[in-house]
Parts: sequence; C-alpha cells; structure tokens
Amino acid sequence: MYHMVKRKGELKGQSFSRVPSLLLMSYPSDEEDSPYVLAPKPQRLGIASGLVAVGVGISAAMCLYPWRYINRLSLLKGGNMVRLETCAKGLASHKVKEYPINKLAASQRVYTGVGPRGTDAINSTSSYVFLRSERERMGYILDRKGNYLDPRIFDGLFQR
Repeated sequence: MYHMVKRKGELKGQSFSRVPSLLLMSYPSDEEDSPYVLAPKPQRLGIASGLVAVGVGISAAMCLYPWRYINRLSLLKGGNMVRLETCAKGLASHKVKEYPINKLAASQRVYTGVGPRGTDAINSTSSYVFLRSERERMGYILDRKGNYLDPRIFDGLFQR
C-alpha cells in the first residue's frame, strides 16, 4: 500500500511505514483540561423526566402482560358466565374475573383446521387470540396452542 498524498519534500508512493509513529504522537489540547459545560437546568430536568417516563412505561407494560394473559378459561354452570384465570401476582382482584358470555368477543377464530388439533395459525404470525370485554379497554391474551376440548365451541361462543 502506498501513501497517495504528496507532501512537501516527500515523494509520491511512499509506504505507510511511518503511520504507526504518526498515530502515537500526542498533541496537546486545551479542550481536555476545560471544565464541562452543563445544559440549562430546565433542559436537564426535561431529559431526566423523559427517561423516567420511558422506564415507568416499560415497567407498567411488564406488569400488565401477566395480568392479561389467560391461564384457564372456564364456562360456568348455566352457560351464561365465563371465568378467566390469569397469571396475575400480587393483586388477588386481577387473578380471577367472571364475565357474562355475551360481553366478551374474540379477535380471531381459534379453529383453523390446520395442525394436529386444528388450532395452528393460518396466514398470521400471531399464535395468540385476543378476548375483548365491552367494559374494559385492554383485552385478554389467550394462547392459540392451549388445550381446548373443542375449538369450534370456543369460536361459536366468542366470535362476533
């Protein structure tokens, strides 16, 4: 490899044998010794509060996911109510909820006819079905690969 820049007193085509010695040279700088200049206090507080808000948002999402993930879905006697058992820890009020069956709706069908149980996803990368309640903003997450006695009954009850 050859150095392609012609300097005063040097020949074009000089090799890079001097490059390591040039890299090891230190140049004195006044910038290293100067004190740090901080941003104005309102700007620093704004950035800090923004980072705190992002952290709190991520923590809230991590807490909400288990509260909305369904472990067991049971049809209660009479066929008018459904019991949802979630993975919620800490708050017993979020562990078990009961809803009227006509107040819940599924986002997709569970039975697709594909796979050994007929519940494998078709044309979708999601292996979850979302159950929405009329009285709540967030839906519940139900795993499509769970154990269903008959997925067609589930579709008949919750598909709207």
